[in-house]
Amino acid sequence: MTVLKSSYKPYWNVRICLKYCLTLAGKLVFECSFITRQLCQTIRILQEL
Repeated sequence: MTVLKSSYKPYWNVRICLKYCLTLAGKLVFECSFITRQLCQTIRILQEL
């Protein structure tokens, strides 16, 4: 997964997480939520670097 820090804007975090979650339509909601939380956490860590 490529991350372009220079192109990030605050509202992108939610949009990316939701888009990622929606691509997991075949998964359980709980599993989707867990993966989405992990993705959001990773994004926040990358933004703090």
